[in-house]
Amino acid sequence: LSPSPPLISDSATNAFLWHFAFNRLQDINERMVAGREEIYFGHQFTSKAARPDAIPQHIVDVYVDLLRDPAALHAVFEYYRTLDEWPEQVQRWRDEGPLSIPVLAIGGEYATGTGPEEVMRLLATDVTGLVIPGGGHFLAEEAPEALTKALLDFLL
Repeated sequence: LSPSPPLISDSATNAFLWHFAFNRLQDINERMVAGREEIYFGHQFTSKAARPDAIPQHIVDVYVDLLRDPAALHAVFEYYRTLDEWPEQVQRWRDEGPLSIPVLAIGGEYATGTGPEEVMRLLATDVTGLVIPGGGHFLAEEAPEALTKALLDFLL
């Protein structure tokens, strides 16, 4: 729901967010990654996690093996290609009025932090924000117990 990052930024931001522009390309990204899934996605898992070893290699291997399927690889990139449509959707949601249902917005300490909460407060009136300590971008893999507890506490 937040805008795409700028194409060129400071080196730390570029290192963390460069994949947004690459993932949105038409066709060339899929051709460059096909057959090299472990290089590209292995890098994503190690660089977006709180620590390079936060996700065990055997877990990364499961995802990488699934992404060897051309349809799965295409779907991963297609998600990013739809980002141009998001501002219009967000505006429609704003025009319809804020969400009144409870919303849980979770970020990882070493990734989005309070960002999910801040964005959701623009669209909803009942937002619970949570930052999982020690977590990076892949909370289900990096902090499964903390994420499960947060979800159960919110839903039950």
